[in-house]
Amino acid sequence: MAPALLVFVMQVVVATASTGVTFKTLEWNVYYRNTNVQLLAASIMANNPQPDVIGLCELTTPVQDMANALTGAAGRAYAAQPGREVWQGYGTDIFYDAGRWEALEGGAVTAPCSSWGGPRASNWVVLRERLSGKILVTGGTHLSYCAGGCDAVQQCELRSLYSHLEAMKNKYPGSAVVWMGDMNQPKTTPMLNGAMQGDLGGYQGFPLDDVVETNQNTYMSGGPAIDYIFAERGSFQVKSSGTTGQGVTGQTLAGADHFPVYSVLTFAALSTEEVEDAVVSVTTIFVSLHALFSMQHKAALEKTTRTLRHDVLHA
Repeated sequence: MAPALLVFVMQVVVATASTGVTFKTLEWNVYYRNTNVQLLAASIMANNPQPDVIGLCELTTPVQDMANALTGAAGRAYAAQPGREVWQGYGTDIFYDAGRWEALEGGAVTAPCSSWGGPRASNWVVLRERLSGKILVTGGTHLSYCAGGCDAVQQCELRSLYSHLEAMKNKYPGSAVVWMGDMNQPKTTPMLNGAMQGDLGGYQGFPLDDVVETNQNTYMSGGPAIDYIFAERGSFQVKSSGTTGQGVTGQTLAGADHFPVYSVLTFAALSTEEVEDAVVSVTTIFVSLHALFSMQHKAALEKTTRTLRHDVLHA
């Protein structure tokens, strides 16, 4: 029985490592004066498949109101990230499918920068997929808009975000990062292109993949995409991505002046070495438990024998 159980556990480990976990993310700048959470939620949930993780920029209504609206529109429970009870500035508030994901921790802080157009926030949350145990570190920010450029300010805002994302990444080994937001510029600018290589102005962060990969405008008036979903380089496979197909240039969408973007991602499969390490770990744990149970079984048998011998001798 024990060897058969061990073989089954090994098969589960290898299958999970090789197939990965697929999920959908969506990012949308909903416009700071837009308070119609019901209409926003209906627009988000009109997408098929519906998103697992949602990042909203410029949301100024209570996050629980948005979570309730998403739940009503989807017909299943969505939750707001932990640690975002009070508005901290323009960031990317995270909402997630609470039936599929468990929030381990999260937060939101005001970036300590000389931001333009109001304070900027850094949001982060650690999500664990309930079935596989895969851990996703996610969050985001909304960079300052500066018509003439303000690289130092925007790099400061990104450093603030990275300080929290990297802390969570280091705290949860094996996790991978996806973050999102309104960058207020295309990825071809020197600042954002540099950030994608990990250059945050005197600080080296992890490099990024653009997992939306669209050439379409995400701002209602046109131009290149300025809303993004970024992933830690090499950590995910992109199954599909782009704008959601909602929105008409020159018109608002559900009261928002931006159009949503999405990406369907799969955690990158483990390397052969990582699978072998997992198998060795499972085997070690199994052998240790088997030895422990065998010792306990032997001790119980000896105790029973002593009791029977005593009863026989004193009968």
